Amino acid sequence: MPSSNVHNSFKNLPTRHRAFVFAAMAVIAFLCLLPLTAELDGEEGPALLAFFGRFHIVVLHLPIAWLLLVPLLEIVAWKWKLDNIRAVAGIVLLLAALSAVVAATLGFSLAVADAYAGSTVTAHMWFGIATACFAIIALLARELRESGPTPLLAKQAYPVMLAASLVTVTLGGHLGGSLVQGEGYLTARLPDSIKQALNIPTQEALAIDYDAEIYAAIIEPILKESCHSCHNDQKYKGKFSMSSYASLLQGGKSDEAAIEPGDHERSGIYRRVVLDNSDDDIMPPAENTPLAESEIALLAWWIDLGTPTDRAINDLETEEFPQQIANIVDDLMDLSSDLSPTGVAYDPEAIAAYAESLKSDFGLDVYPLSQNPSDGLRVESLNITRPFDGEILQALMPISAYIRSLDIGEAQFEAGDFAAIADFTYLDRLVLDNASLAVGELKFLTELELRSLNLYSTPLDDEATEHLAQIRSLRNLYIGETGISAHKIESLASALPRCQILLSI
Repeated sequence: MPSSNVHNSFKNLPTRHRAFVFAAMAVIAFLCLLPLTAELDGEEGPALLAFFGRFHIVVLHLPIAWLLLVPLLEIVAWKWKLDNIRAVAGIVLLLAALSAVVAATLGFSLAVADAYAGSTVTAHMWFGIATACFAIIALLARELRESGPTPLLAKQAYPVMLAASLVTVTLGGHLGGSLVQGEGYLTARLPDSIKQALNIPTQEALAIDYDAEIYAAIIEPILKESCHSCHNDQKYKGKFSMSSYASLLQGGKSDEAAIEPGDHERSGIYRRVVLDNSDDDIMPPAENTPLAESEIALLAWWIDLGTPTDRAINDLETEEFPQQIANIVDDLMDLSSDLSPTGVAYDPEAIAAYAESLKSDFGLDVYPLSQNPSDGLRVESLNITRPFDGEILQALMPISAYIRSLDIGEAQFEAGDFAAIADFTYLDRLVLDNASLAVGELKFLTELELRSLNLYSTPLDDEATEHLAQIRSLRNLYIGETGISAHKIESLASALPRCQILLSI
């Protein structure tokens, strides 16, 4: 339409409509220029701005609800020719547009005042502004479609702008949820099979054991759970991302070092998590769940170690792994093992049937440790029909992923037969008393995370201590009547300070 025609059409509008157009243009200009008034750079703004900005959480639900309601009202009004419902739809759209403007303004205030920054925050802001603008244009088109100079254009623009506002409010709402709950919140609880079908990455919990890297298995999960929702590459409050080890060391806008390797007292992360709940600087913020005392202790311990990323507990010297930390890690290992034996599907009926065949073939007793499948199985050879040997050990392989306790006293192994024990990765307790076993075969036990090992009266020699000293997870070790010399037992006790060495049953 030529500019002169547009001008004439505008002049022909009723005064009320012209005022409406001017007001709509002014509000849209205000919203589009709003991001130019301050930069989302992670710097905190005025406290008063933060006070008003936090009402964004209250207001933001209003435009979402009202925008979803408008098309439903319009459809009902159109289908049943209900003019009163059509009028209600106009009022609801007006409320949606006004609340969207308020929500966008308060949201920007919150981002500026509370030091939000990052690509997710920026995208969320623009989707919010777009929602408000589309809602205003939809409202304007609806008003002009009957009495305006271009009713056909207005009629076409109204549903398009209404649909656009629904799209942007949906996308903006999703990003807002990610800012509050963290990335992947909506899909986090989907079964892995569905995630794979939808090509959604699955993230399995890293098993905690003495050979796992301390940072990846212990420290990083704590940071992800408590810190990453506000300090990641998409949203970094205070200019501080904790998504990687490098960004941890880099720190944020504060002059205080986030991490001072070797000194937790001078590390900003530690200082923030131990502040009083009433302190504004406490992290996580007072309204969020604080770190547990055990998590704080682990964080301080890791920092004092020098913040290693490639060391496992088994790489540490005895003095680097104090008893308090050992107890906490042991508790974490118990929680980790309760999640799933080995990630292998557990079929109770199939396992029960196989246990029955082991009973009939060898006299082995196989039964669950509890009603919870993740607690694993216990295998006992008390009623065995012949000495336990390599053949029977091989027969246990199909269920080795679930065997938690294995009692095979008086077993007789030929050279090489015992190697299969290394595949019993879930094994926690092994009774191997009065057994026939070459000393060198003990090396296969070093690949397991045994807590209890009974070698009472199994003929061994001093060479055995070289292998036993490598099983750092041991808490109880029975080596009475084995032939190991007293001074080697003392050396073994020094190598395994957290293990109780027992010389009698």
